[in-house]
Amino acid sequence: MGVRDLVPREHALWGWIGLPLFAVLLAVPSRTTALVALCTVAGFGAWNAVGRWLRGSEGAVGAALAASLGATVLAVPAVLLAPLPVVLGGALVIAGGVAAAVAAATRGKVHQEPTAEAVGIAFLCGFAWLIGVGGGGDARHLAVILAVVLTWQLLGLWWINRSLAPFLPNRVLWARGPVIAAIAVAGTAITAVAFGYPLVGLLPLAYFGRVASTGVVQGVRDARRLGMSELAWGLALATVAVQLR
Repeated sequence: MGVRDLVPREHALWGWIGLPLFAVLLAVPSRTTALVALCTVAGFGAWNAVGRWLRGSEGAVGAALAASLGATVLAVPAVLLAPLPVVLGGALVIAGGVAAAVAAATRGKVHQEPTAEAVGIAFLCGFAWLIGVGGGGDARHLAVILAVVLTWQLLGLWWINRSLAPFLPNRVLWARGPVIAAIAVAGTAITAVAFGYPLVGLLPLAYFGRVASTGVVQGVRDARRLGMSELAWGLALATVAVQLR
């Protein structure tokens, strides 16, 4: 059993899972949300280990079992402490079922296909919303915050794909990216106005600043710089989204 079995091969997954959880922890700080966030990280590690086992790594079994046990131990008190335990418990069951189904369907070989990745990001933001609601947060406020996070991540998915596709093997441009990103920006703005948080709905426009501050991408060597700056901007955005009214 090794820690490496718990870590994803695609490091962007940390941001896709971590950023919605971070936003929920800021918006609904409590023992419940802290426990379920740790539970999610443990479950994510178990999913990675299962994927490696399905790809032929027998040593990953131990890591998968240990992480699954850890996730279960954390989930029980999180649900018991939750103001809405049925919502939180249902979210965890759904997430676990979807994770198992994806692992079984792909046999642990998840390919980098942007539209599928966009669906996964949307699911993770929806999961984070259920966690926040189950933890006692305001459903409308959380919906706006996580809509902003989702839109930001979709913009990032499109822009990073566009920036690195010319330099990476087997990576193709996401043709649907601009359309999906534009729909997400418009939908977020409309939702924010409808729910009474109009200024929050403008936050995805800050992505223009994120792009301008990064500069020209000249090759694969810029991938790490892109990833780290994307994470930093995303954390800052989530923080502002939670505080802005």
